[in-house]
Amino acid sequence: GDPRPFLTVKVFDREITALMDTGCSQTCFGAGSGEILSDLSLTIRANTSEIFVRTADGAMHQCEELVDVPFQYNNETHLLSVLLVPNIASPLILGMNFWSAFGLQMMKPQHVSEIQGSSDIIQLSDEEKLSLDEAIKAFPVTTATHFGCTPKITHTIDTGDHRPVQERCYPIPTHLMGKVDDELDRLLKLGVLRECEPTPWLNPVTTRTKKDGKIRFCLDARKLNAVTVRDTFPLPHIESILSQLTGTKFLSSIDLSEAFFQIPLAPESQSKTAFALPGRKLYCFQRTPFGLVNSPMTMARLMSEVLGHDLENKVYHYLDDILVVTDDFESHIKMLREVARRLREANLTVNLSKSKFCVGKLTYLGYDLSSKGVSTNTQKVDAILDLPSPTNVKGLRQIVGMLSWYRKFIPNFAVEIAPMTDLLKGKPTTLNWTQEADEAFVKLKNLLASAPILATPNYNIPFRVKTDASDFGCGGILVQGEGDEEKVIAYMSRKFTSAESNYTTTEKELLGVIYSIEKFKQYLVGAKFHLETDHSALIWLLKLKDAKGRLARWILKLQGYDFEVSHRPGRENVVPDALSRCFDANSVVQLQDKWYSSLFTKVSTNPAKHPEYRVENGKLYKNCRVKNPTGVIEHKWKLVVPKEDREDLLKKYHDEPVAGHFGFFKTFSRLTEFCYWPKMRQDVKKWLRKCDVCKGSKAPNAALAPSMGKYIEAKRPWEFLSADYIGPLVRSSHGYNNILVLMDKCTKFVLLFPLRNAKTPALIRVLNDHVFNVYGYPRCILTDNGVQFESREFKNFLMNHHVAHYKTPYYHPQANPTERANRTIISTIRAFIQREHKEWAEHLHEIQAAMNSSVHDTAKFSPYYLNFGQNMVTNGDEYEIIDANPPEDFATRMEKLKSARNVVGSRLRKAHDDSARRYNLRTRDQQFSVGDIVWRRNFLPSDAAKGVQHKFFRWVKSEVVSVHGDTYELRDLSNNKIGRFHKKDIKPD
Repeated sequence: GDPRPFLTVKVFDREITALMDTGCSQTCFGAGSGEILSDLSLTIRANTSEIFVRTADGAMHQCEELVDVPFQYNNETHLLSVLLVPNIASPLILGMNFWSAFGLQMMKPQHVSEIQGSSDIIQLSDEEKLSLDEAIKAFPVTTATHFGCTPKITHTIDTGDHRPVQERCYPIPTHLMGKVDDELDRLLKLGVLRECEPTPWLNPVTTRTKKDGKIRFCLDARKLNAVTVRDTFPLPHIESILSQLTGTKFLSSIDLSEAFFQIPLAPESQSKTAFALPGRKLYCFQRTPFGLVNSPMTMARLMSEVLGHDLENKVYHYLDDILVVTDDFESHIKMLREVARRLREANLTVNLSKSKFCVGKLTYLGYDLSSKGVSTNTQKVDAILDLPSPTNVKGLRQIVGMLSWYRKFIPNFAVEIAPMTDLLKGKPTTLNWTQEADEAFVKLKNLLASAPILATPNYNIPFRVKTDASDFGCGGILVQGEGDEEKVIAYMSRKFTSAESNYTTTEKELLGVIYSIEKFKQYLVGAKFHLETDHSALIWLLKLKDAKGRLARWILKLQGYDFEVSHRPGRENVVPDALSRCFDANSVVQLQDKWYSSLFTKVSTNPAKHPEYRVENGKLYKNCRVKNPTGVIEHKWKLVVPKEDREDLLKKYHDEPVAGHFGFFKTFSRLTEFCYWPKMRQDVKKWLRKCDVCKGSKAPNAALAPSMGKYIEAKRPWEFLSADYIGPLVRSSHGYNNILVLMDKCTKFVLLFPLRNAKTPALIRVLNDHVFNVYGYPRCILTDNGVQFESREFKNFLMNHHVAHYKTPYYHPQANPTERANRTIISTIRAFIQREHKEWAEHLHEIQAAMNSSVHDTAKFSPYYLNFGQNMVTNGDEYEIIDANPPEDFATRMEKLKSARNVVGSRLRKAHDDSARRYNLRTRDQQFSVGDIVWRRNFLPSDAAKGVQHKFFRWVKSEVVSVHGDTYELRDLSNNKIGRFHKKDIKPD
């Protein structure tokens, strides 16, 4: 039986058997006590003081709740406060406060506490336990109102003479604003944040919800890190630390609470961390935020100064992880007290719940430490050792490919792997896994997880992280060296949860990167490394400015690392690919077993009962009733295809060149000619819907032109201008080669300016000198996306004069009213000039006068009249006719002009509505939302010299970033470029 002492006590009328422990100062309810508390109807209340309990494994746990219990024993009743500690295995432990209350004597003067079956636990006497508890109490602890801030060092963000960087702020979800305000106020009170003075620096922040439901602020410092001068202070080498740990009995690990927040930020650097929140002021950090590129080096400096060199061989540190090791208990307590003293002097506080004290075994920096010495944590090779045996031919090919990648390290590799490769001879469709193959597989996995393949890291050589993901999991390896010199340091493999399995391909790939880097964290923190992936979209995703949701959280997890990303073709990413797919095979087999395997067994054992099926040469066939092209009904045997092989067939009859990526009818007809499986029609349709090659290559079946939008009316002249260029033209005799065309939307009045270039300075000069200061400043101006209109100089010019700037979608000139005027201008120039093409500029003023003095087809008034209230005099002879009519007074003329403008507005609106009604009868409208995946036309031009033809370019897969009526901002998923495109050039995914 259990040798530990137990005592039966009563609470009300219920008897409870409790463990007696003189080494425990307080009575505690542990795991399994919920039923007791519920049955006794005891009220649980919050603990208002900071109380930590050390469990037998050395870990510290904060007790946030307690309950008052009336214990009855030996005809006495005492009300005691009992702590709730779910991490304790026993339902009830009677501590020293119980012993004292009831006057009990210790049953054994030197009672030893022991938990069975745990190699981590060290047996301590009661006296040693009390001594250890006193040493633990000496550590400065983080509380809700006290947070360490060391005076020993400050962190400086050195950006040299680089100009300040600004990044627009991310919106905060409305439902989180309350929690965000609470966390902001908390950090302000703790001195982590302060209100910031005006500064040219601005960073975005995002929020992460912690397990307890509270909010954590995360500074997105990617742009700031990019301009920060790198700190070259060396980080401790893990191997040099481990080499000194030759086997020690007593181990403790001490964790600093949010260590970087305990390092003050230099005053001159604080404004560089400025950020803003909606509805709040501008803030900046006074302490070092997580994610700054040089913060690990500052932490290393701090710990070197605080712990010094005189504690070497007893106390080690790697960033904020402190390790204390000794051979005897007395020395261990002495070292703990000394570390606590130095941390107090440095005003650094620890997180007791994440610390472990006086244990016999613990994991430190990815290695297992114990009295036996240092051993490699088995997790670094578990990904290889846990590879399941393949269950189908496809899975076997993947495993063989991965093993072959390291054939140069395995003697007699061909002989060792022969039992497995023999199973692939003759192109089998089913796998007959043998005992010999299984033994060979186990042996090769063990070889793959040992030297010389698995190597000790050399911190003088850069690390490389290779990752990959499949539909079911992700894999990664940490390596050093290139080509034949490549050595594996560690492996990683992880199966996706059911929720993660529904993520997009890009999200799965990024998740694989996150898991790999976090798995290899102890090697990568503070070191520059190379990340290799076969998914090119990750390269732009990791640089994404305004990622949202989980993508934002994942990207922020990586910003504290210094790495470069490169694309690695899938054929060269064999090992991570195999590790990511090792979960795939089992899932497929389980699906197959539900139908195919059961049917195969039934037909094999009792063929007479299933005459429509037959088994031949290890394959299952079905007799199907089919109609041939002439309409005659026939019966034909077709191969029944298990789920694991259907994808290969779909690729063969749709994706391969001889299949032509044809549509549903052709693909389905080719498959049904030879094969059968349930719901084949739905599977083919689903496969075609997922085919990006088809989506990028085929035009939509119906016209994509959207319905004509609503008419936008300008209320007064020169309120709404549109601008465009005609050119470059043949250079005129005066050096002009472009025409700037401006049109007033209200009156259709046109201004034409010849220019010697189409650059921004000339554009601004014309607008300022000849338009804005003559006709007045407009409310807005509409242009296309020319470089001169996109320039910062032009945008600042408009902004300084409070003129809004609207732009048409790419490759949709119809949206600009000047487009119709441009055609008139070109045709009129053509009419004016014959052979002397260089003289076109000489006629521009005449063309402008002609267009403005002519009656508009729809308005029935000339643009000149609508501007000035009278028709333009084009020749002095016209005054004789004008004088023949009685003059109008000013009031009458203004009233007629006002009436004319109202009539014109109605006519233009009616003409637009009539056109829209006719146009919309033959169009198909469609709507897209932010986040939708769509395809847009590729407008790259043909280039015979480069051998490219516009018609052969595929459509471009994109994501909707924002919606502005019929115009969409799209992000190209291949290179992250953003552009505006009209709805007519977009089709759904």
